[in-house]
Amino acid sequence: MHPRRHRRPESILRLTLLVLAPAVLGACEGQRIPEEVLAADTPRSVAGTAASDLGPGVQDAIPAQDPTRVPLDMASIGYDQGSPDAPIKVIEVSDFGCGYCRVFSEEIFPEIQKEFIETGIVQWKFVPFVLGMFPNGDKAALASECAGAQGTDAFQRMRGRLFADQAGWRDTQNPDEFFAKLAKDEGLRADEFSECLVNGDRVAQVELDIRLGKALGTKGTPAFILEGAPISGLIPVEGFQQVVQLLLAEDDGPSRDWLPPPPTLGSPSVQAQILSMGMGHGVGPVDAPIQIIEFSDFGCGYCRVFQETTRPVLDEEYVATGKVRWTYVPFVLGMFPNGDAAAVASECAAEQDLFDPMRHRLYQDQQGWKNSQDPGPFFTKIAEEEGLDAERFSQCLGQDAALERIQQNTRVGQSAGIQGTPAFFINGFPVKGAQPLDAFRDMLDLRLSSPTSGGR
Repeated sequence: MHPRRHRRPESILRLTLLVLAPAVLGACEGQRIPEEVLAADTPRSVAGTAASDLGPGVQDAIPAQDPTRVPLDMASIGYDQGSPDAPIKVIEVSDFGCGYCRVFSEEIFPEIQKEFIETGIVQWKFVPFVLGMFPNGDKAALASECAGAQGTDAFQRMRGRLFADQAGWRDTQNPDEFFAKLAKDEGLRADEFSECLVNGDRVAQVELDIRLGKALGTKGTPAFILEGAPISGLIPVEGFQQVVQLLLAEDDGPSRDWLPPPPTLGSPSVQAQILSMGMGHGVGPVDAPIQIIEFSDFGCGYCRVFQETTRPVLDEEYVATGKVRWTYVPFVLGMFPNGDAAAVASECAAEQDLFDPMRHRLYQDQQGWKNSQDPGPFFTKIAEEEGLDAERFSQCLGQDAALERIQQNTRVGQSAGIQGTPAFFINGFPVKGAQPLDAFRDMLDLRLSSPTSGGR
């Protein structure tokens, strides 16, 4: 047993911020939600009309946000995993259409579940949320609630499938049919589930989930309330472990021993050395005031999310306007199937001056080539579709030159201290992880406003 102790709210918030702030990796930001939706007293319903009065007592379950702690009636919130007697309570607010949420669900949560939930240390509560920026995201939330109407176990099975098959239902013109197939595959009562999707019995619950998420201050997903302290973005397993150990410690105050080491500032000479070697593939003016070097592995899920959600916005706002030159260096961690072959494919595309189209496709079709027993034909098909000379591309795949460049990239990256991807050097200063869009904007704007940056 892990007895609960009274903890000062400000201490909990300070602990979580100190430990997790340097490590949070990214979030699907909600800035693109229409202002009229954010300003409304009630959210837009799944059917597209204003939500009606949700009934007496519902407002009492949606507390106002407090700057240091969010008081909650835990029993009435979300879908539970873990013992109700667990000493630590965590609420997760996630949008099924969010790429960061999918990465958390597939790559991080299973470890948290095994280490903390199944051992009785943490009770985890999942609240479906709709940011309003992903195709069919509202319908996916409704599908989860229709599964939830058949029990918590049914909800958890559907939650896993909605993230695993995210690309499928986001791209379909008939999401109800797609969700019905998932429900059947997961052993739910199919007729009851399909009827729920149509008759709107669970629409009010989806609306309540959205209102609850907004009341908790959710503007991007995934978002968490960890013992009352709000945290936005992916929580790495290591950071979560540190916070749990802090909360279970006898001393209520933050221990300096648990804090991560201060970040090293790096050296512009590292970046100059990399650029002088002609490594990577750049876009933007060579003399841009900010030089970014990115090391990424094409097999990395975090890298895929960053490339699909954050990088395009930064390209538009900073690269296209001449403020940033962005150099992408293919890097191989050695932990993803066919990751080295994908990096070679990108170099072979670069030989025909089509690196960027191949970069986009390798991330877009990541699951396809990672699961292939013979990825060469898969890459060649992509090359043909992107307008490359397929015969020349195939010959390159079988030669050593491209592989040698990838090996050099990886050696240099390792010598620069890179142990995970994505990793960046911004004018020589290292930045780790798929940082949220606003965090990148802040870093770039700060450097552009510096009198020594030559900013415009």
